Amino acid sequence: MAELIRTRRFGLARAVAIARYVGARREDLTKIPRAARAGGRFAFLSGKRRVPVNLREDPELTRWLAQTPETQPLSDWQATRTAAKRRTLTTPITLVYNRQGQPYSADGLAQELAKVVGELHKAGRIDHARYDVHGLRHTRGVELALAGATDAEGAAQLGQVSPASFAQYRRQADRIRMADNASDKLTELRARQAGAAEANSPGTKSATGGATKVQRPAALPGAGR
Repeated sequence: MAELIRTRRFGLARAVAIARYVGARREDLTKIPRAARAGGRFAFLSGKRRVPVNLREDPELTRWLAQTPETQPLSDWQATRTAAKRRTLTTPITLVYNRQGQPYSADGLAQELAKVVGELHKAGRIDHARYDVHGLRHTRGVELALAGATDAEGAAQLGQVSPASFAQYRRQADRIRMADNASDKLTELRARQAGAAEANSPGTKSATGGATKVQRPAALPGAGR
């Protein structure tokens, strides 16, 4: 998002932020009105079934949106041309807009994001070129599940009709937690092994700070005769 803001792709930066911190679908991103933000909440109708979504605005989303203008500002070149001013000064009714200050189409948004992702991947700044809006929605779903959201709670956040639709995110979160638990157990095992090895090594220091005396077996009666 920082790179999008640096290159003045403000509307696309907004789309990425909303996809990441709301989990909005690509088709919804192009339609969410500016009025969706009110009273610290973020509300809109999601998907073809127009499922109501109404949630507290994520502080991270608030932070990123605060760094972007309500519409695409004129470039220095555009500012000197009257026709360009007429074409780009209209403030869009949607939160997300293209570089002409107009609403994106769903395909146009996907193509613009794919172009930027490809550029960043080619420059070695990200690990692959397959990042997209759906992946950001998926990230949000797994994050909610890791936070302990139930299927019903997660579905309410993501605008899903049925809690069963959120189960995929919960299952992935469960696998992440299990993998982390296994890593913790392995770390604890290695700590115990290291402690035992240190305690059993010759010359290990005692609690008083001196070297522990190594006990030698007593001589057997008659030994050395």
